[in-house]
Amino acid sequence: MNQEQQPVTAPAGSTREADEETEPMEEALPLVPDGETRFQRYCLGFIDLILGCSAGWITFMNTVDLNEKFQTHQTVGTPAITGWNATVVTVVVAFATVSLFGLVVGVWNLLNLRTMSRQPLTAAIVFSALSAVLSFIFLSGPAGILLALFHVFLIILIIRILRQERSRPRRSTLR
Repeated sequence: MNQEQQPVTAPAGSTREADEETEPMEEALPLVPDGETRFQRYCLGFIDLILGCSAGWITFMNTVDLNEKFQTHQTVGTPAITGWNATVVTVVVAFATVSLFGLVVGVWNLLNLRTMSRQPLTAAIVFSALSAVLSFIFLSGPAGILLALFHVFLIILIIRILRQERSRPRRSTLR
């Protein structure tokens, strides 16, 4: 048989007919972020890392300050206010948890720069919302309000990134 006369067979395990032409379908193309999206995700991950570290620093410094206050109460012999200990422990645990969550979310966003996964961005929204609530409630003065407003701005930025990614066309990784 000549080369032209040989029957064309489909690859093993294929469910398509040999004569059927395969065109890449739009849904089959993976979502690949462009440079702008990667830069925005990089900035977001870096900001989350910084905010997680700063929340950890605030927690550490407040824990040291509270430890000094407890030691002062013990040396003077005055009892601490009833219920105050439980409140302090709750606040420290809340800030420590949010701090660790911020570090994890920041690293997660940095590791997913080349994907269009929505989960790291959703986790960043949750982190920013928790941080905004904690800073508005427990940090006093204009610093707490400004930090809460910064987190609200960050939430708006993340929603903007999600909306941009949803409207972007799918493109091939081979380009």
